[in-house]
Amino acid sequence: MKNTTLSLFYGIGSSAKTKEYLFSNENYLNPLEKQSLMSFPLITSITIRAISKENKKRNNLFSIYVGKEIFLHAMNDYYISKYDLDEDELIRLRSEGYDRVCLLNYKKYDLVMVGLNKCDKVVPDYYALKRDITKLKKLQSIQQ
Repeated sequence: MKNTTLSLFYGIGSSAKTKEYLFSNENYLNPLEKQSLMSFPLITSITIRAISKENKKRNNLFSIYVGKEIFLHAMNDYYISKYDLDEDELIRLRSEGYDRVCLLNYKKYDLVMVGLNKCDKVVPDYYALKRDITKLKKLQSIQQ
């Protein structure tokens, strides 16, 4: 990873995203700091990218979501009723090849589910998200 640098962008809601922030800039935590001042959740994820220093090519490495992780193979009537899950949405996500989904901490009364890739991670709150971002920043600075 010596020829790459890491960047991130924040997911807002179910499909919007912020501008890209380089880990080398000190303002990469600004959106998360602003979120801590709000009384409702807005940031739903971060996506980490590797940027090649040679050709500036960007590759998404993984995402970290804020919410509740659900394993589709363990799905039963208890979880469906407890979280008021849409069975058709679960079937759609399973048919798209997802084994896990995240119930986003985004809308209080309208559930939003996203499929998780194998390398994606789910954290329960913004403190855990900030901790993971800080660990990645330290890791990148060690590798450079």
